[in-house]
Amino acid sequence: MRVFRISVPLMCFFYHFVVMIVTFVNYIIVVRLQDTPQVLRSAYLVFCVIEAMAYAAGAGPLFVYSYKYGTTSAARLSRLLCGIAIMFLFSSVPMLFMEVAQFLSFDYQFRHPLDGTVFFLHGIAWIFGGCITWFAYMRVVAGCLQRWRGPERQIIDDSGNIPSKDVQLHLVKRSQRQPNTI
Repeated sequence: MRVFRISVPLMCFFYHFVVMIVTFVNYIIVVRLQDTPQVLRSAYLVFCVIEAMAYAAGAGPLFVYSYKYGTTSAARLSRLLCGIAIMFLFSSVPMLFMEVAQFLSFDYQFRHPLDGTVFFLHGIAWIFGGCITWFAYMRVVAGCLQRWRGPERQIIDDSGNIPSKDVQLHLVKRSQRQPNTI
């Protein structure tokens, strides 16, 4: 898995590491010293710590495992998707909401360029992570439904018999291992 000759797990590993570091720097330089309510500043710090823990304990090792130690492409892909989902749920979503809350509390403007940078970085991670997590979730659910329900009815294509007043529709024959009713 490569994009512009760069390995995707390695790119995710470094991107989320940079986002985490820039978020902590933003808290130390900007957020801690702003005149926002103490609750908002404390919540920002808490979500920075949660982001660091999710990266260090979950997503980072999964990215490295996907990059270096995955034996099959399916194992590499599943670990990469799990790492992206962890960072989406524990980093991108809460931090983007915190950045939006700060943006709204300062009358729709950023007080410091670092605020805008963190907002932009978390926005990119939120968009890509959300799409990837959603499609991975749909794939897992479709696989579970496939195992639970089995293959659905196969419709035979009788393109020569287009339904009209003269041609009646007929019932489709049941395949093996399919129930009589849907």
